[in-house]
Amino acid sequence: MRFSGHEKFDCKVDWLSKALSYEKELVVSDETIMHLGLGANMIKSLNYWIKLFEVDRLREFLIKDRFFESLNTLWLMHYNLIKNGSIYNLFFNRMNLVRFTKDDIFEFLVKFVKENNIKVSENTLRNDIDVFIRLYGDFFKELNIISKHHNFYKLNIKNKSGISDKLFLYFLADFIELNGAKDSISLFTITNSKFSLQKSLVMSESALMDKLYRLEDISKETFVFSESAVIREVYIKKKFDKNKFLEDVFDEI
Repeated sequence: MRFSGHEKFDCKVDWLSKALSYEKELVVSDETIMHLGLGANMIKSLNYWIKLFEVDRLREFLIKDRFFESLNTLWLMHYNLIKNGSIYNLFFNRMNLVRFTKDDIFEFLVKFVKENNIKVSENTLRNDIDVFIRLYGDFFKELNIISKHHNFYKLNIKNKSGISDKLFLYFLADFIELNGAKDSISLFTITNSKFSLQKSLVMSESALMDKLYRLEDISKETFVFSESAVIREVYIKKKFDKNKFLEDVFDEI
């Protein structure tokens, strides 16, 4: 669990666009500051976001949508953020809050760090919450994952997923790799593990099942979903390369 690191800055689309077009190492220097038009602390923050979003690993794909105009690109960044960022993973996978305030998140985090003997200041937690809220109100605004109301926020669980079938295959393949599954992975793991694919993608049960019932067709029999009275499982029928699924996504952008 890592908190802070963002220098109190939420990530901006133009920051990542500049990073994708900058071929040198992003170190704090006069040259980097002048080229990117960012201050020293902003560059430190940008490096933090690059790691959480896995920008370097995904560079060959992201360069095809350098201005992050596709919803699929934004969903990819959202997924990586939850996979790699402490507060994001905790909010979407453990808090189970639909209607909430900043104080609700703060109270949960204070309890969590205390129970897990994690040393972090309350001020750091509040800064993380502020950045989290701003990020979903700006960078991820088009995904409409979190909406602001008069005196509270709401998590908008998607009854109809805006995630394309091809991108869902990538998420599923990555999730299978993370869990070390060889032959199959259970629906319970997909929906209820500490890093839940369903919760991370903010999908309702019906939206998830729609993808799974069509899984054999959309994956060209790479994955097959099967259910009986006692078993609900995704079976891995063919070897796969998750990056090939991602290629298919970005070839259409």
